[in-house]
Amino acid sequence: MKGLSFSEPMVLAWLAGRKSVTRRLINPQPGMSHWKPEARLTPKEWRKQVHLGPVHRGYDPEMWCLFNVGDPVNAVPYCGRKPRYVPGETVYIKETWMAATPDDGESFGILYRATLPKPWTDVQWKQSFKPDNRAEKYFNGKDAWRSPRFMPEWAARSHARIVSVRPERIQEITRDEAVREGLIRVPGQIEPDWWRNGVNGGIYLSPVKCFEDLWESLHPGSWEKNEFVWRIEIDLLIWQKGQGPLYEKLQPLFREKMGPIQIGDRIERSANRRGV
Repeated sequence: MKGLSFSEPMVLAWLAGRKSVTRRLINPQPGMSHWKPEARLTPKEWRKQVHLGPVHRGYDPEMWCLFNVGDPVNAVPYCGRKPRYVPGETVYIKETWMAATPDDGESFGILYRATLPKPWTDVQWKQSFKPDNRAEKYFNGKDAWRSPRFMPEWAARSHARIVSVRPERIQEITRDEAVREGLIRVPGQIEPDWWRNGVNGGIYLSPVKCFEDLWESLHPGSWEKNEFVWRIEIDLLIWQKGQGPLYEKLQPLFREKMGPIQIGDRIERSANRRGV
Protein backbone atom coordinates (compact mmCIF):
# COMPACT_ATOMS: atom_id res chain seq x y z
CA MET A 1 0.00 0.00 0.00
CA LYS A 2 1.26 3.48 -0.85
CA GLY A 3 1.79 6.10 1.82
CA LEU A 4 1.00 9.82 1.86
CA SER A 5 3.37 11.86 4.02
CA PHE A 6 2.16 14.77 6.14
CA SER A 7 4.10 17.26 8.23
CA GLU A 8 3.13 17.56 11.89
CA PRO A 9 0.83 20.60 11.45
CA MET A 10 -0.91 18.83 8.56
CA VAL A 11 -1.32 15.65 10.61
CA LEU A 12 -3.11 17.70 13.26
CA ALA A 13 -5.27 19.33 10.57
CA TRP A 14 -6.11 15.91 9.11
CA LEU A 15 -7.01 14.38 12.47
CA ALA A 16 -9.14 17.40 13.36
CA GLY A 17 -11.06 17.15 10.08
CA ARG A 18 -9.82 20.41 8.58
CA LYS A 19 -7.73 18.90 5.77
CA SER A 20 -9.36 17.23 2.78
CA VAL A 21 -6.99 18.41 -0.01
CA THR A 22 -3.22 18.21 -0.39
CA ARG A 23 -0.87 19.40 -3.11
CA ARG A 24 2.38 17.79 -4.28
CA LEU A 25 4.93 19.09 -6.76
CA ILE A 26 4.89 17.42 -10.16
CA ASN A 27 8.32 15.89 -10.52
CA PRO A 28 9.93 16.52 -12.88
CA GLN A 29 8.38 19.83 -13.86
CA PRO A 30 7.52 20.20 -17.57
CA GLY A 31 10.66 21.53 -19.24
CA MET A 32 10.12 24.81 -21.08
CA SER A 33 13.70 25.64 -22.06
CA HIS A 34 13.22 24.21 -25.56
CA TRP A 35 9.84 25.87 -26.16
CA LYS A 36 9.57 28.66 -28.71
CA PRO A 37 8.80 32.13 -27.27
CA GLU A 38 5.23 32.08 -28.63
CA ALA A 39 4.66 28.67 -27.04
CA ARG A 40 5.65 29.98 -23.61
CA LEU A 41 3.12 32.81 -23.87
CA THR A 42 0.23 30.63 -25.07
CA PRO A 43 -2.17 29.55 -22.28
CA LYS A 44 -1.85 25.88 -21.42
CA GLU A 45 -4.23 23.23 -20.11
CA TRP A 46 -3.91 19.65 -18.90
CA ARG A 47 -6.11 16.94 -20.42
CA LYS A 48 -6.50 13.33 -19.51
CA GLN A 49 -7.01 11.49 -22.78
CA VAL A 50 -7.33 7.73 -23.10
CA HIS A 51 -6.57 7.73 -26.84
CA LEU A 52 -4.27 10.28 -28.44
CA GLY A 53 -3.84 8.64 -31.84
CA PRO A 54 -1.27 6.16 -33.24
CA VAL A 55 1.64 8.49 -32.56
CA HIS A 56 0.90 8.53 -28.84
CA ARG A 57 0.15 4.88 -28.08
CA GLY A 58 2.91 4.90 -25.50
CA TYR A 59 0.87 7.13 -23.21
CA ASP A 60 -0.87 5.50 -20.26
CA PRO A 61 -4.67 5.99 -19.83
CA GLU A 62 -3.90 7.65 -16.48
CA MET A 63 -1.47 10.06 -18.12
CA TRP A 64 -2.21 13.79 -18.04
CA CYS A 65 -0.96 15.67 -21.12
CA LEU A 66 -0.14 19.37 -21.50
CA PHE A 67 -1.63 21.19 -24.49
CA ASN A 68 -2.29 24.70 -25.68
CA VAL A 69 -5.78 25.82 -24.75
CA GLY A 70 -8.07 24.94 -27.64
CA ASP A 71 -5.80 22.35 -29.25
CA PRO A 72 -7.74 19.60 -31.10
CA VAL A 73 -7.95 16.08 -29.71
CA ASN A 74 -5.28 14.75 -32.07
CA ALA A 75 -2.79 17.52 -31.28
CA VAL A 76 0.70 16.63 -30.10
CA PRO A 77 1.10 17.38 -26.36
CA TYR A 78 4.08 19.22 -24.95
CA CYS A 79 4.60 16.49 -22.36
CA GLY A 80 2.82 13.92 -20.23
CA ARG A 81 2.87 13.22 -16.51
CA LYS A 82 1.35 10.35 -14.54
CA PRO A 83 0.37 10.93 -10.89
CA ARG A 84 1.59 8.61 -8.15
CA TYR A 85 -1.94 8.26 -6.79
CA VAL A 86 -5.14 7.35 -8.65
CA PRO A 87 -8.81 7.92 -7.65
CA GLY A 88 -10.29 5.13 -5.55
CA GLU A 89 -6.91 4.07 -4.20
CA THR A 90 -6.37 3.53 -0.46
CA VAL A 91 -3.28 5.05 1.15
CA TYR A 92 -2.00 5.29 4.69
CA ILE A 93 -1.00 8.58 6.28
CA LYS A 94 2.72 8.72 7.05
CA GLU A 95 3.97 10.92 9.88
CA THR A 96 6.91 11.31 12.27
CA TRP A 97 6.90 8.32 14.64
CA MET A 98 8.92 6.37 17.18
CA ALA A 99 8.93 2.84 18.60
CA ALA A 100 8.41 2.93 22.36
CA THR A 101 7.67 0.74 25.36
CA PRO A 102 5.41 1.73 28.28
CA ASP A 103 6.64 -1.01 30.64
CA ASP A 104 10.41 -1.50 30.17
CA GLY A 105 10.20 -4.01 27.34
CA GLU A 106 7.14 -6.04 28.33
CA SER A 107 5.17 -4.59 25.41
CA PHE A 108 5.79 -2.16 22.57
CA GLY A 109 3.98 0.31 20.37
CA ILE A 110 4.17 3.49 18.32
CA LEU A 111 4.33 7.11 19.45
CA TYR A 112 3.31 9.94 17.13
CA ARG A 113 5.10 13.27 17.48
CA ALA A 114 2.28 15.39 16.04
CA THR A 115 0.05 14.71 19.05
CA LEU A 116 2.80 14.49 21.66
CA PRO A 117 3.80 17.91 23.04
CA LYS A 118 7.18 18.45 24.65
CA PRO A 119 7.38 18.25 27.58
CA TRP A 120 4.47 15.80 27.82
CA THR A 121 2.41 14.36 30.64
CA ASP A 122 1.69 10.67 31.23
CA VAL A 123 -1.86 11.21 29.97
CA GLN A 124 -0.64 12.84 26.76
CA TRP A 125 1.89 10.05 26.26
CA LYS A 126 -0.82 7.38 26.56
CA GLN A 127 -3.16 9.27 24.21
CA SER A 128 -0.46 9.36 21.52
CA PHE A 129 0.57 5.71 21.98
CA LYS A 130 -0.65 2.87 19.75
CA PRO A 131 0.10 -0.63 21.13
CA ASP A 132 1.67 -2.97 18.60
CA ASN A 133 4.43 -5.46 19.40
CA ARG A 134 5.70 -5.31 15.82
CA ALA A 135 7.41 -2.11 16.96
CA GLU A 136 9.90 -4.12 19.04
CA LYS A 137 12.37 -4.55 16.18
CA TYR A 138 12.43 -0.74 15.72
CA PHE A 139 13.03 -0.01 19.42
CA ASN A 140 16.59 1.09 20.20
CA GLY A 141 16.17 2.28 23.78
CA LYS A 142 16.42 5.94 22.81
CA ASP A 143 13.94 8.71 22.12
CA ALA A 144 14.73 8.73 18.40
CA TRP A 145 12.02 10.04 16.09
CA ARG A 146 11.84 8.43 12.67
CA SER A 147 11.06 10.17 9.41
CA PRO A 148 7.61 9.68 7.83
CA ARG A 149 9.45 8.30 4.80
CA PHE A 150 10.26 5.13 6.75
CA MET A 151 6.87 4.50 8.38
CA PRO A 152 5.46 1.05 7.51
CA GLU A 153 1.76 0.69 6.84
CA TRP A 154 1.03 -1.26 10.03
CA ALA A 155 2.39 1.62 12.14
CA ALA A 156 -0.03 4.19 10.70
CA ARG A 157 -3.02 5.35 12.71
CA SER A 158 -5.02 6.72 9.79
CA HIS A 159 -5.90 5.78 6.23
CA ALA A 160 -7.37 7.80 3.38
CA ARG A 161 -9.12 7.20 0.08
CA ILE A 162 -7.98 9.15 -2.97
CA VAL A 163 -11.06 10.90 -4.35
CA SER A 164 -9.56 12.80 -7.28
CA VAL A 165 -6.20 13.86 -8.73
CA ARG A 166 -5.56 16.62 -11.23
CA PRO A 167 -2.64 18.85 -12.27
CA GLU A 168 -2.72 22.63 -11.89
CA ARG A 169 -0.50 25.64 -11.20
CA ILE A 170 0.16 26.30 -7.53
CA GLN A 171 -1.06 29.90 -7.85
CA GLU A 172 -4.43 28.70 -9.17
CA ILE A 173 -5.47 27.83 -5.62
CA THR A 174 -8.66 29.60 -4.51
CA ARG A 175 -9.71 30.87 -1.10
CA ASP A 176 -11.89 27.82 -0.41
CA GLU A 177 -9.19 25.44 -1.60
CA ALA A 178 -6.63 27.11 0.68
CA VAL A 179 -8.97 26.59 3.66
CA ARG A 180 -9.38 22.91 2.72
CA GLU A 181 -5.60 22.53 2.91
CA GLY A 182 -5.96 22.52 6.71
CA LEU A 183 -5.66 26.16 7.75
CA ILE A 184 -6.66 27.13 11.28
CA ARG A 185 -9.56 29.56 11.50
CA VAL A 186 -9.25 32.36 14.06
CA PRO A 187 -12.76 33.80 14.55
CA GLY A 188 -13.00 37.56 14.27
CA GLN A 189 -15.26 39.72 16.41
CA ILE A 190 -15.61 42.92 14.42
CA GLU A 191 -13.28 42.23 11.49
CA PRO A 192 -13.56 39.11 9.24
CA ASP A 193 -12.01 35.81 10.32
CA TRP A 194 -8.24 35.44 10.34
CA TRP A 195 -6.15 32.35 9.55
CA ARG A 196 -3.06 30.52 10.76
CA ASN A 197 -1.14 27.71 9.06
CA GLY A 198 0.40 26.05 12.13
CA VAL A 199 3.94 26.42 10.78
CA ASN A 200 4.88 29.98 11.65
CA GLY A 201 3.39 32.31 14.22
CA GLY A 202 1.78 34.53 11.63
CA ILE A 203 -1.89 35.38 11.40
CA TYR A 204 -3.41 36.22 8.01
CA LEU A 205 -6.52 37.89 6.69
CA SER A 206 -6.15 36.08 3.34
CA PRO A 207 -6.28 32.25 3.37
CA VAL A 208 -4.38 32.20 0.06
CA LYS A 209 -1.51 34.24 1.51
CA CYS A 210 -1.54 32.02 4.59
CA PHE A 211 -1.20 28.94 2.38
CA GLU A 212 1.46 30.63 0.26
CA ASP A 213 3.74 31.03 3.27
CA LEU A 214 3.04 27.43 4.29
CA TRP A 215 3.93 26.22 0.79
CA GLU A 216 7.09 28.33 0.66
CA SER A 217 8.26 26.86 3.98
CA LEU A 218 8.16 23.43 2.31
CA HIS A 219 9.22 24.36 -1.25
CA PRO A 220 11.24 27.61 -1.29
CA GLY A 221 10.90 29.50 -4.56
CA SER A 222 8.11 27.28 -5.89
CA TRP A 223 5.32 29.83 -5.45
CA GLU A 224 7.13 32.56 -7.37
CA LYS A 225 7.86 30.14 -10.22
CA ASN A 226 4.18 29.13 -10.20
CA GLU A 227 5.14 25.48 -10.59
CA PHE A 228 2.83 22.66 -11.57
CA VAL A 229 1.40 20.52 -8.75
CA TRP A 230 -0.90 17.56 -8.27
CA ARG A 231 -4.07 18.59 -6.48
CA ILE A 232 -5.14 15.51 -4.49
CA GLU A 233 -8.53 15.27 -2.75
CA ILE A 234 -8.76 12.73 0.07
CA ASP A 235 -11.46 11.20 2.27
CA LEU A 236 -11.09 9.63 5.68
CA LEU A 237 -11.12 5.84 5.54
CA ILE A 238 -12.53 3.98 8.53
CA TRP A 239 -11.51 0.37 9.07
CA GLN A 240 -14.05 -1.77 10.93
CA LYS A 241 -12.94 -5.18 12.12
CA GLY A 242 -14.36 -8.05 10.08
CA GLN A 243 -16.32 -5.81 7.71
CA GLY A 244 -13.70 -4.31 5.41
CA PRO A 245 -13.23 -0.62 4.66
CA LEU A 246 -15.97 1.90 5.26
CA TYR A 247 -15.81 5.36 3.75
CA GLU A 248 -16.93 8.49 5.52
CA LYS A 249 -16.55 11.97 4.03
CA LEU A 250 -15.14 14.71 6.17
CA GLN A 251 -18.47 16.30 7.04
CA PRO A 252 -19.21 18.38 10.17
CA LEU A 253 -21.81 15.85 11.34
CA PHE A 254 -19.26 13.05 11.20
CA ARG A 255 -16.73 15.03 13.24
CA GLU A 256 -19.32 16.05 15.82
CA LYS A 257 -20.17 12.41 16.49
CA MET A 258 -16.70 10.91 16.22
CA GLY A 259 -14.55 13.68 17.66
CA PRO A 260 -10.87 14.16 16.80
CA ILE A 261 -9.09 10.97 15.76
CA GLN A 262 -6.29 9.89 18.07
CA ILE A 263 -5.28 6.32 17.23
CA GLY A 264 -6.44 3.59 14.89
CA ASP A 265 -8.22 1.37 17.42
CA ARG A 266 -10.25 4.34 18.61
CA ILE A 267 -11.57 4.73 15.07
CA GLU A 268 -12.65 1.08 15.09
CA ARG A 269 -14.38 1.36 18.46
CA SER A 270 -16.18 4.54 17.40
CA ALA A 271 -17.32 2.93 14.15
CA ASN A 272 -18.65 -0.11 15.97
CA ARG A 273 -20.41 2.04 18.55
CA ARG A 274 -22.20 3.96 15.80
CA GLY A 275 -23.05 0.76 13.94
CA VAL A 276 -21.77 2.09 10.60
